[in-house]
Amino acid sequence: MILVRRTLLVFLCVAAAHMSMSAAPDLDARILRVDQWLRAILHHQPGLPDESTRAVGSWSIEELNALAIDQGVLVQLTQNLTQLTTTTRPFFTLTPPRGIPYSAAQWRRLKVLACAVAGAVGDRACVELRAAAELDPDLTQLADRAAAARMQGDAYDVIRRGALLHADIAMAGPIWPKGQPVDASASGGLSVRAFDGQQTDLELRAPHWMMARALLDAVRPAHDAMVRAWYQATSTWMQQQLIADTKHLAHGRTLFPEAADLWFVSGCQHEWLATSSVQTVARTSVLPQGVVLDIGSQRSELKDAETFFRRALALDPTHADARLRLGHVLLAQGQFREAADELQLASNARNDRLFQYFASLYLGAAQERLDQVEPARGSYRRAAELYPNAQSPRLALSALAWRRGEHGIALSEIQSVADAPRAGARSRRDDPWWKYNLLPERDVDVLFEAIWRPFLLDQPR
Repeated sequence: MILVRRTLLVFLCVAAAHMSMSAAPDLDARILRVDQWLRAILHHQPGLPDESTRAVGSWSIEELNALAIDQGVLVQLTQNLTQLTTTTRPFFTLTPPRGIPYSAAQWRRLKVLACAVAGAVGDRACVELRAAAELDPDLTQLADRAAAARMQGDAYDVIRRGALLHADIAMAGPIWPKGQPVDASASGGLSVRAFDGQQTDLELRAPHWMMARALLDAVRPAHDAMVRAWYQATSTWMQQQLIADTKHLAHGRTLFPEAADLWFVSGCQHEWLATSSVQTVARTSVLPQGVVLDIGSQRSELKDAETFFRRALALDPTHADARLRLGHVLLAQGQFREAADELQLASNARNDRLFQYFASLYLGAAQERLDQVEPARGSYRRAAELYPNAQSPRLALSALAWRRGEHGIALSEIQSVADAPRAGARSRRDDPWWKYNLLPERDVDVLFEAIWRPFLLDQPR
């Protein structure tokens, strides 16, 4: 899937819509929604679909927009319970920060909720507010959990859990119900779902990703291990699902410019956006008025991929995956000598079967373009030996032989592809080439389990 961006015209339309909505907001409903959101956080088991993800995932864009504004106010209050007014940037708009007109009762309730979120019910400001008396058993349990985490040095337990909830909703599946009209004013959230270069549907996921990022921004994340691991896991997951959320990765790189893995996944994303199937979708997609795909030309996407892979290697010269993919990108750009050098280095860096298959296959292609016929043949054969039923190296060997006038060898290699057991049904499964863009070598479940483990409901902090 490919995220799309909107033109300035759409941004302005959205801003105007939310300005008018905010002129007479139903603040009682909004405060109640914050309350419901906190209860969803309390009962959510990270990593699992449950009633919490279903409930919050069913809220409309307008409801999420209001919640995001109130989340920002709540976070500010957890950091300063004595403040009298607050400003926050309205979600999805370009309007400047402004005051939110809460009544005295609504403001008091938000402060009570902030006491629970901060685990600070026993602090002086919360005692003077008599917050404990206004918390029911659910919110008291939330406050106790936050207080326990605070005692261990983490004042952001509930905020982290809220980000995990929104991420789980985004990863659970399409948010926009299939068959309903697509509103182009949905901020930054439209995705094109495509198969074999053909558009199949539009989806909405981005609001929950945006809310998760905004919450984690409050953690002062520049040196926070959990936030860094979250960006690594979510970005890897997106690439495995072929979801090109360039804003997500850009924000992660801004927070953690020294994280080689984020630069690596960014390179993988642009490498994929340069593929012919994605470029075809970019040319043929049917999108709502005012919406355009956030995809550059094949040449620009390959150049971006090269830049990101080089940055990953500058940060971590031992990053074998980045070196392999840099070689492939250089090959795609016609820089055959440099591609062969990088791929040769990569082939010496790791010994696992899948990695060696890709290194051998692409090194063979670079060697062939350099007119190194026998080395190219040897590289292709090495790839074929690693995955005997894979079609790609056999087809490469056949094409190489045909160009050399070795027609008998060319036909023999083609015949071996045709004779492979259940060749048609198994070709995609037996040839890793089909999964190259999915980062098959990376176990995203392991990354997520490390993040979720401290927040599981049956695990002490």
